[in-house]
Amino acid sequence: FLGINLDLLENPKYKNLDSRAMMLYALYADRYSASMNNARLGNTAFVDDMGVFIRFTNELAAKVLHVSKQKITDFRKALVDLDLIKVVRDGLKGYKIYVYPVQQTPKDVELLLPWKNHTISVQKTISTWTISSKIEFCKNLKLSSQNVDVNVSRISESTCSSKPDTSLSHSSLSHVSLNNNGLDD
Repeated sequence: FLGINLDLLENPKYKNLDSRAMMLYALYADRYSASMNNARLGNTAFVDDMGVFIRFTNELAAKVLHVSKQKITDFRKALVDLDLIKVVRDGLKGYKIYVYPVQQTPKDVELLLPWKNHTISVQKTISTWTISSKIEFCKNLKLSSQNVDVNVSRISESTCSSKPDTSLSHSSLSHVSLNNNGLDD
């Protein structure tokens, strides 16, 4: 699944952006999300003094989007011009790509796709886990397919069953703890 931010389609700022450039941005944003989650867990391989970055070659992007490398260069330039990404040379052939958020569609613009969930609202959930205790817990997990029993002390109707004990595999636990969108204590 690769999501396209609806503001890329609705915001007049992006009206001349090619849909394939939007797909390229979605690929970059997806990779950026992984780099952010790794950074939150202490892996600083993709963090420097300018922030979190990604590496994504034009060759790979061209293969994924079924276009030429030159087209990817054109799309990337369009994304730079719209302040959606910043590209910084790193060595002779490498590039660091910094991904920036899409500007929200102005409130005075009539939406073409007025879905109920078009506007995102964030609600903070208080957790009994601190970031450091989550990191410590994840470090202590063995990288096998063993099951880990976790006692859920607070149950949310929309995300957990009514059972007090939930059994999670290592991969699903990693997905849950890494996919928290920065809503930790």
